[in-house]
Amino acid sequence: MNELGYSVSVGQLPIMYQDNRSAMQLLAERGPGVVSRSRHFQVRYFYVKEFIDNNAIQLVHIPTEQMHANFMTKPNQGKFFRMRVWFLLGDDI
Repeated sequence: MNELGYSVSVGQLPIMYQDNRSAMQLLAERGPGVVSRSRHFQVRYFYVKEFIDNNAIQLVHIPTEQMHANFMTKPNQGKFFRMRVWFLLGDDI
């Protein structure tokens, strides 16, 4: 984070938000190879797992409705569309 220009205090860990509990459990807690179809995760798994094990990042679950990154990757309608537009404009309601 320091290399990106963000200051991080000694006791403060950067937070990585995830809305998929299964992915969190498979990649961060149980390990690769638990499921035969998860072998292709190994490269990404070891990269993220190394940061978690070294206490370089903190993995936190938040509900899909609160995941603002979904605005760019999923269709948004009605209340969620308006909520995310206002968030992007800087008026978080």
